[in-house]
Amino acid sequence: MATGFQMPVNIAFVPSPGASLDSPLYYVAELYEIIKVVRRNGVISDYATGLINYNPTGSLTARARKAWRASSWTPPTRTFSPPRCSRPIF
Repeated sequence: MATGFQMPVNIAFVPSPGASLDSPLYYVAELYEIIKVVRRNGVISDYATGLINYNPTGSLTARARKAWRASSWTPPTRTFSPPRCSRPIF
């Protein structure tokens, strides 16, 4: 079990995680523009940052919340591929 996330809003499990201790097990999307990767050995690190262009200390508009929920990304399986949104956020 991993802890220490800042307002997690989504989780995506790797379908066939590798056997290595540093293999990713799942990804956690946080509300304020960060996707974290949790590895088999329990290490948590940033996978992607700076994904949305807004002030995280400011208020989140209804439009931004709707766009965040509507966005989707697929974690990589064997090769690196950056997250892609199905629609523009703004």
